[in-house]
Amino acid sequence: MTTGEENSELIILDENINQKSKENHQNLADLNDQSCPLLDKKEESLLPELLEVKPAEYECKKLQSKKQWEYLFVPSSSPVVHSCKLPKEIMPRVLEDEGFYIPRKPEICTRSYNKMENRLLKEEGRRGWFDESGQIFSLPSPIKQSPNVRKKIPIKYGSELKTLYKKLKALINATKIAESNLEASQLSRKTLNDYNW
Repeated sequence: MTTGEENSELIILDENINQKSKENHQNLADLNDQSCPLLDKKEESLLPELLEVKPAEYECKKLQSKKQWEYLFVPSSSPVVHSCKLPKEIMPRVLEDEGFYIPRKPEICTRSYNKMENRLLKEEGRRGWFDESGQIFSLPSPIKQSPNVRKKIPIKYGSELKTLYKKLKALINATKIAESNLEASQLSRKTLNDYNW
């Protein structure tokens, strides 16, 4: 075969392949065409809630963040006015000024205390959380021990756990040398440095 014949055969093969691919695309287009529905009209009338067609829903990130912030409640740390905490036209009572003994409550950061007051005021039964002085009801000392605390019983340790003290071998050897040679001049600095601890 010559090169001209090979080229003509290749051209014919390319045309056949292109024609087959066009036919396949037409078949796919026919399948996707709405003229041939997947379900019959009877089935569509029986199952209307299952065949609901909607466009894709998309919300931008700004709208999503706004909706999320609507669900969150972030109380302000600004102090609350006494008129909001107490019933109408009632001044707050300071029981210490009236001569009553009031136990000291634990110190709380004012910022977190104000946030707690603002959070409680948003609830339905908001007035029930505050006393006559306009402060939140709380225990005078929540750390106070309850009377049901177990008493500490002294633990008796067994004789196996006793600590034994033994002299260091270096000290024993150094004292033996000192006793054997009573003269202090014979103890050299070198012998004592050998037994450094």
